[in-house]
Parts: sequence; structure tokens; C-alpha cells
Amino acid sequence: MSVKIFPTLKNYKKEYLPKDILSGIIMVAVSIPISMGYAQIAGVPAVYGLYGSVLPILLFAMLSTSKQFIFGVDAAPAAIVGAALATLGVTAESARHCSMYH
Repeated sequence: MSVKIFPTLKNYKKEYLPKDILSGIIMVAVSIPISMGYAQIAGVPAVYGLYGSVLPILLFAMLSTSKQFIFGVDAAPAAIVGAALATLGVTAESARHCSMYH
């Protein structure tokens, strides 16, 4: 099995590049603060939201054969992460939470 990197760029038209770059900047400006905020709501450091918003998108873009995809964070994943952390005993007041920051 061979894995192709950026298979969707095979027939990419260069004239789309300026608008795609602008679209990417707009998406970053919107999604990164939102994902960092949701991470804090879930009780984890804000940088986890940064990792959760940027890295999966880059991996998907590198490996996907789909030319269209929708991404973004919303309250549902934040609630799921928060609930999972709560079942593990990690709350904003717990020693485990404080050890995450040090």
C-alpha cells in the first residue's frame, strides 16, 4: 500500500492560490481562538485546542483525496472532552489539573 501526500494538488490551478491563501488566513483567524477557548472550557490548557485545531486539519489535507472538506471546532467536542476528563477525576480544582500546567 502506498500513501500519497497531498493527492488533491495533482490538478490544482495556480490562479486559485491567492484566494486559497486568503481563505486559509481567515479560517485560522476564526478557528484558532475558538478552539483554544473550547479547550479552556473543557478544563485543559488552551494550547491543546491549538493542537486539536491545526494538526488534524493538516493531516487531513495531506492525506485526503477529497477536494472539499469542512472543519472546525464546536461545543460538542468540548463537552465530550470535558466529560471524559471529569470521569478521570480531572477538574479545574483537582491536583491532576494543576499538574498539567507545571
